[in-house]
Amino acid sequence: MVDEKKRYEQMLSAMLAFVDTVNAHHAEGVCFGTDIPLYPAEIHTIAAIAEAEGGSLTKLAGILGISKPTLSERIRKLVAKGFVRKEANPDDRKAVTLWLTENGRTADHHHTLHHERLYADFCLFFGNKAPIKIDHFKMTFDELIALNARSNRV
Repeated sequence: MVDEKKRYEQMLSAMLAFVDTVNAHHAEGVCFGTDIPLYPAEIHTIAAIAEAEGGSLTKLAGILGISKPTLSERIRKLVAKGFVRKEANPDDRKAVTLWLTENGRTADHHHTLHHERLYADFCLFFGNKAPIKIDHFKMTFDELIALNARSNRV
């Protein structure tokens, strides 16, 4: 049991080291083909809007798995930075629809290219084991997220 606990601590350390390297890469934001830095939550909001342009705040919050107030704050910042525009919803006077600006489309395109490079590097590193690794990491991260949610209910 002591050995297992030690391996668990080593796993946590490795996971945190990985998260730290990702966070360090994004600490100052990434410009994604524009001259304006974007943080991970911002670029992933842009990517979600690109997938559902013209959608509502409610729909987008559901896609991203975040609250409407959190999303509203992100959208406010992205509008101010010039990546997103809001338009009145013709079917619902209280609602707005979300659209990418030209800068938003540029950032989304460069973000897609970034993910394509990450995937190519992953496949090169893991070779023919890449599909198995993808499934394994996905399952493991899903389980760790569930465990974390459960542990944080205390």
